[in-house]
Amino acid sequence: MSPSDTQFPQKPIRIILPFDSGGSSDTVAILLKPKMEEALGQKIELEYITGGRGGSKGPEAVADAEPDGYTMLMATIGNIALLPAIYREYGIVPTRDLLPVCKIADTADALVANNNLPVTNIAELIEYAKAHPGLIKCHAVNAASIHRLEFSALMKETGISLTEVPPEGGSDGAIEAVQSGEADLMFTTAPRLIPHIKSGAVRALAAVSPRRAAALPNLPTMLEQGVSSLPIGSWMGFFVPAGTPNEIISILHYAGKTAAEDPGVSMTIEGSGMDVATSDSPAEFKAFVDSETARLAAAVEVAGLSL
Repeated sequence: MSPSDTQFPQKPIRIILPFDSGGSSDTVAILLKPKMEEALGQKIELEYITGGRGGSKGPEAVADAEPDGYTMLMATIGNIALLPAIYREYGIVPTRDLLPVCKIADTADALVANNNLPVTNIAELIEYAKAHPGLIKCHAVNAASIHRLEFSALMKETGISLTEVPPEGGSDGAIEAVQSGEADLMFTTAPRLIPHIKSGAVRALAAVSPRRAAALPNLPTMLEQGVSSLPIGSWMGFFVPAGTPNEIISILHYAGKTAAEDPGVSMTIEGSGMDVATSDSPAEFKAFVDSETARLAAAVEVAGLSL
């Protein structure tokens, strides 16, 4: 449904960004903004509301907003499916308090190594780790990141033993730790790693995504290298407060999908290390979110990561 089919919107729309600037989700929101404004015939205002447990303040602000379509959330796998499973007191229940609008993009994660670690792929990593149990040090970015689950799944499936260094400093701290040799391995999102991979500062071993990232076409996925328990990296999309009328959600879905699939926008997104992966409908995105929520809740329980 397009805006011409109804009276919505009649005023600017806010998109809440729950993470600091410079990350994947705010990069995509900035890219989408002009084309969404064209589709909606209204201005869009981007507002950063950060902080809380794993960035929960932004989702909370949207959940508390009027369900009229004028407040949206650009959220990720972390805000919606992972952190509510990790934190017993996250603040909201996303599947209850928010409604999915449109999936926008997938963001591959990547596993990278210090250049002095004598491995170039997953098979070599497994062989070396089994010959040196506990010697390889891994950095999971922070205590409540999906990257801890990725290391947990990797160790469980392959039978290797890794030693975790204190997960401090976020992605930038982890990259510095791997470059310096304080840590040997790390996972994080590909857009953060691409400059370091291309400069040779770290060595890429695998992508964590359903398919190879457009920006790293020569990097095989975990699945290609025989590890089946890490099929998905990160994803992002738009959400609105529960109670928002379906016809308004359909208009917002149209705007998000149209903007993301614009050739210029999609080329820029993919050049940044992400892949445009829009949902065909809000219902399709909801089914995906429900599936991801159940998958990650089970993974958190198995890994014992509840806080």
